Amino acid sequence: MARARRRREHPNLTVAKELWSAAAEGDADGVLRLLDPEVVWTSPGRNPLAGVWRGPGGVLEYLARIGEASEELLSTLDSIFVNDDGAVITYHAEARRGAKMLKMDYLLLLHIREERVFSGLMVATDQHVNDEFWS
Repeated sequence: MARARRRREHPNLTVAKELWSAAAEGDADGVLRLLDPEVVWTSPGRNPLAGVWRGPGGVLEYLARIGEASEELLSTLDSIFVNDDGAVITYHAEARRGAKMLKMDYLLLLHIREERVFSGLMVATDQHVNDEFWS
């Protein structure tokens, strides 16, 4: 019987999983540990959360604003795809703001260098609906 080989996890998979977990748990130190000092985070659209956020502090501000803007928010990880340049996280989010409800699938595109995220891009599967909800 052949011995099973133990495969090491791709380092970008480790970074993506740790970033997701830290953000989901509200672990600011965990998020900061995974961000490059020159990180650039982009959230496209025409809503108050859209924009380009620079530096680890900017990314934390962006994440905090999402939390502040929603009365309820549940994000469920779907899958993570990685290569040597980064990772793509697919997830589903459900949120509530007053009478507004959102059910949306998203992509988070991460460029990773030396086990740190140096850019992130949030992509809604329906930008118009996303903008309407967050406005």
